[in-house]
Amino acid sequence: MKQLKHALLVFCTLTLSLLLSCSKDDGGPNHINIPLNNTSANSYVKFSINGSAVNGLFEIVLEDEDYNTENIGEEGFSGAVGIAYDQDTNEGTVRTTSLTYVTWGAAPNDYFEVKMALPAHTGPLEVGEILTPEGWVDAYPTFYMTLRFLSEDAFYDSNNDGFNDLTTSLLSKTLSVTITAVEEAPDSYGMLALTHIKGSFEGTAYFNAYADAPPSFTQQLLHTITGEFEYNLPID
Repeated sequence: MKQLKHALLVFCTLTLSLLLSCSKDDGGPNHINIPLNNTSANSYVKFSINGSAVNGLFEIVLEDEDYNTENIGEEGFSGAVGIAYDQDTNEGTVRTTSLTYVTWGAAPNDYFEVKMALPAHTGPLEVGEILTPEGWVDAYPTFYMTLRFLSEDAFYDSNNDGFNDLTTSLLSKTLSVTITAVEEAPDSYGMLALTHIKGSFEGTAYFNAYADAPPSFTQQLLHTITGEFEYNLPID
């Protein structure tokens, strides 16, 4: 019951923070073919990816002015949310950060997201593999990474019937993350809030997809990925 209450609190905090930190994206979702050479943004995630379902350079970048909630419009929005919290694990209580970067267009499925659960300290680490024994996510490890792409960007058709056979987002498998900076500070309520985190990642992640042959009707599609990220608490 204690873990359930904690999970609900984290979810509500994340949802509220995302609504308060979103903005209109005048040029549409900025996720296609953007070079990894701009590190001046207030918050960003940028990466290159190679595999059978998706290839190219992708990014979500937010400048200071993007956090003005008056800019929300029908064309969609971009946002970044970072929170820090204590998580109960088999190894004890672990200080954890949750980062979510998102662009959301006018259409319901026009949604591109990068989400990371990482420790709240500097240094290298191997994030856990997200397990999908039946073709769907079975459990999340303490630290992980997921990337949800538009169907037009991530597509795999195993039997050439014209339908996308991917069943999951891109999920961390053997992924290394190096956190170079992380900072927390008391907010207006006196609680510690994540104010800054920065790092990089590289390794392999995978999609689960339908397979058109036994003995298993699902398969893992491995992809290599390299990228960097930064989050800064928006300035009021």
